[in-house]
Amino acid sequence: MILSSVYIIDHFLFEDAQVLNFGGHNFYSFSINKDLKKIYVTVTQNQSYIHEFWNKNIQNISAIVGSNGTGKTNILKAINKSYKDKTKSIFIYEEVFENNDIKLVIHNRTADFDYDNKKLEGSEYEIILTNVENYDLYKAESVIPLYYSAIYNTSIPDFYSLLPLESGSISKNLSNIYSDTILKQVAFLNNPVSKLIKQSFPDFPVYNLFKISLKNLSKRDFTQVYSDSNIGNPEKIETLKIHIESDLKEQKFRNPESLLRRYLSIIGDDNLFDTLQQIWNLPQYKNELTEKSHIVHDSSTFIKNFEIIILSFLTLNDTFIITGSNGRFDFNKILESSNFEEFLDNFLKKYIISQDKIFESNESDIKLENSNELIKIISSAYERITQVNGINTSMLRDKMLRDIEGLHNILDFYKLINELETDEESTSLVFFIDNGDIVERSELFFDLYSKIVNYFSNIPGINPDFLDVRTDINLSYGETCLLNLYSTIFNFTVSNDHTRKRENYLVILDEADLGYHPMWKRKFVDTLNNTLPIIFEELTPMIFEGNSWFPNPLYSIPNIQIIFTTHDPLSLSDIPNNNVIYLKRNNGFTKVLEFDDIQRPTKTFGANISDLIADSFFVTDGLIGDFVKEKIEDTIEWINVNVILENRQTETFDQELIYHKKLISIIDEPIIKLKLSEMISELEDSVVFQKEIIAKEIESLQQKYDRL
Repeated sequence: MILSSVYIIDHFLFEDAQVLNFGGHNFYSFSINKDLKKIYVTVTQNQSYIHEFWNKNIQNISAIVGSNGTGKTNILKAINKSYKDKTKSIFIYEEVFENNDIKLVIHNRTADFDYDNKKLEGSEYEIILTNVENYDLYKAESVIPLYYSAIYNTSIPDFYSLLPLESGSISKNLSNIYSDTILKQVAFLNNPVSKLIKQSFPDFPVYNLFKISLKNLSKRDFTQVYSDSNIGNPEKIETLKIHIESDLKEQKFRNPESLLRRYLSIIGDDNLFDTLQQIWNLPQYKNELTEKSHIVHDSSTFIKNFEIIILSFLTLNDTFIITGSNGRFDFNKILESSNFEEFLDNFLKKYIISQDKIFESNESDIKLENSNELIKIISSAYERITQVNGINTSMLRDKMLRDIEGLHNILDFYKLINELETDEESTSLVFFIDNGDIVERSELFFDLYSKIVNYFSNIPGINPDFLDVRTDINLSYGETCLLNLYSTIFNFTVSNDHTRKRENYLVILDEADLGYHPMWKRKFVDTLNNTLPIIFEELTPMIFEGNSWFPNPLYSIPNIQIIFTTHDPLSLSDIPNNNVIYLKRNNGFTKVLEFDDIQRPTKTFGANISDLIADSFFVTDGLIGDFVKEKIEDTIEWINVNVILENRQTETFDQELIYHKKLISIIDEPIIKLKLSEMISELEDSVVFQKEIIAKEIESLQQKYDRL
């Protein structure tokens, strides 16, 4: 089943209703009677349609072109039938049977909706086929649209796509987006399907491994946060004042000696800047390299450097609400930790006890290995107490639980990288694509890393992203775009949701050829035609019977239709003209150029590239850049002025003549160069310059002739 035509009745892009015919078996024209709420459809056979023109299982490939601002992406949104898009339209599909009989399937999307998004009964237009007897009504999800864009766009959530687009969630940070991209690529490259595509497309970009190293984080990045925002415990005097005022209010003076010790402890306490310095100066972590003394770590081993980076973040993360019930935890216990796991336990003790001194008696129980029991203790401690000195205890509880979860994720990540690192002296982790468990391990790795970054994201003024990911092959932008396209579609096909088990898919590509080298643009359509069926072989079309899904005996591989937008004539030259939708902007509205429109270009398939640029992409004023065009026009104007002797500025003429001769000599279009040399020779009453230009052109042609 293919989408053959869309009639868009009402859209902000268009002044009037517009028809998009995608080059199916038929063309469709529409007329509307809004008073009677009827739409009349006339079906005309597409005489240029060729059966099985594309590869097996590729039903049709069409293109939408037009200058910037014509609304190509918004039209794709309507075709995608986003759940947020209520564009009034009619979709006509063609279902082809083995005997080449065609049945029309129509999706009527002309209804109105109320505020609850419910269709208003009787609001649809009646569809009347003028020269076809009958049609079937479209069944939900008969054709699954898959929208893809290579451009990061925060508006993508409004478009909706079953494909896992990088820009599908505006809540993602760049680190999440990059790690998600790597995961998709790894799953694709690890699968045999990528090898099959590599056979079909030898230039297809692949890499063999990726390395993960630690960023060189500056100490100043950490200390600057403290100095800029006074993060952490307030200044000593202010902290002491809060504690004294709280004690006076509660009038608990039964143990003055204990109060005095606590006050002296506050006065003698180090500030956050000091504690950072103490962490960095620990013998096992101290950076002894003079040239890198400003860096948190010395780049020696991955594990050790990871530890000091995390300890730096944990020190900076030592924040809590001052309630008057805060406990005291000796930071020296942290400094005296014998290993990284003990560091984590001691930081957890400090976090919890600093928030509420009632947990001082449970200090020995505060360990990550006791997380489940610790969570119960914290939850029960605040079951009956709703406030502590005016502070809602739910805030204290949530902060403690977040700390437990955050530190647990750090511990799990630490154990994982210890398993991954085989060389104790290694400065990076290496993931080999061909490893059998690469997909599972990399997913676990990036999932835990994302949780750690999220845990530290509450620290103001610092980027908690501390890892660098590099592949063994430096992919260009175009190579990355190509790999992302295929890995994204592959990622969809290996999911288990029932929407991945249908017979028909409409692949909608929004300028997916951006960034490709011209050689790849030449291969863009041919590669899609040859390789997408390989990826979709991962799917087995299913039918739902009873309460279960079963393989559909009529299909072994889904049918695929492709609609793409492009600005590139090389991609467009592979598309028959009847399969091209031309958009043109006029008087603030977009118009679809129909087949009988004199403005519609008539040549695409195998057409001359220059003609395609000028006609199909509506490039006016020639096929050269505006800069050189302006230079040539200036030279022509100067020649025309100076042909008349009275107009010449004699004091500047000679220098200006030299300038314009040089300009003419570097023009690479022979016809323009020869004509300008002829014109400028009239100013000198000499053909010497013209002969020089002609001689160089003859020499160039002779060299080409000799090479044949």
